[in-house]
Amino acid sequence: MTLAAVLALLTSGLFGTSDFLAGALSRRLPAAAVALWGQLAGGAVLLVVVVLSGQGFSPSGAAWGAVAGIVAAAGILVFYRAMSLGSTSIVASIAAGGVALPVIWGIVGGETPSPAGIVGIFVVVVGLALLSLAGSPGKRNPAVGPPCPPPTPRVRAVARIAADARGPSQLSVPLALLAAACFGAFFILVDRGTAVAGDGVLWVSVGVQVGAVLTTAEFAAFSGLRAAVGVGSPGLLLPVASIGLLELGAGIALTYATALGQLSVVSVLASLSALVTAVLARFLLAERLSRLGVAGVALSLVGVVLISV
Repeated sequence: MTLAAVLALLTSGLFGTSDFLAGALSRRLPAAAVALWGQLAGGAVLLVVVVLSGQGFSPSGAAWGAVAGIVAAAGILVFYRAMSLGSTSIVASIAAGGVALPVIWGIVGGETPSPAGIVGIFVVVVGLALLSLAGSPGKRNPAVGPPCPPPTPRVRAVARIAADARGPSQLSVPLALLAAACFGAFFILVDRGTAVAGDGVLWVSVGVQVGAVLTTAEFAAFSGLRAAVGVGSPGLLLPVASIGLLELGAGIALTYATALGQLSVVSVLASLSALVTAVLARFLLAERLSRLGVAGVALSLVGVVLISV
């Protein structure tokens, strides 16, 4: 298995774990509090990492990263809005198809995955679609989240609050298609950023964070959203901060994975966070997976093995 593949899988593992912890912690704290304090912790550590790394500032890498962050934030906002208007299973399965965009982009651009890798990519995409369909109609599946690495926990918090507003249900499919396009474009933009960043690859991660936070903050202000951000008990600061650090580690792992490996492979392996969240919920919270969910997990794992051969 290549280092790029390991980093891409690490991305999924860290994002899936942070999603699981954020979901559990949000039962005790407002989602905005989890998002804000987690983001502050992650941002502070990211600044330290960039300074200690000695990497020179890469304006082009940061710019591509910022655009990627804006697109990802928009995709997540649209994704949760679509789920609030229509069937969670349908919306999630459509959005999961967004991973096909960077795969096609990479192959058209000259990437040549192995025959087993091509089969594995297809199998993983099918597995993710089945996992998305595992939710009961009309019922929100806790394992269903954005099928691309979300750049910050703050984005999801604001998106979920905004999704409470209702609208015409016929918009759910077009919005899901738009979300899929945004999620696919996110990987392509990060890949472009790492290609031009030179030795300043970490600045792509900085750009993603800044672009996502500014977009979400602007949306929140425009929408008039307000939420409590107090943590309450000091004992909750550490678990909240750990979520931000997990998100940070995942973002850095993704940046280096795209810099080192083929986009068509990395984008698929980095899109398995929902699988990780579902498995954690199954074994730690004893949540049952439907047959579709089990099939989705199994196919995704088989696909990972094929890609790694």
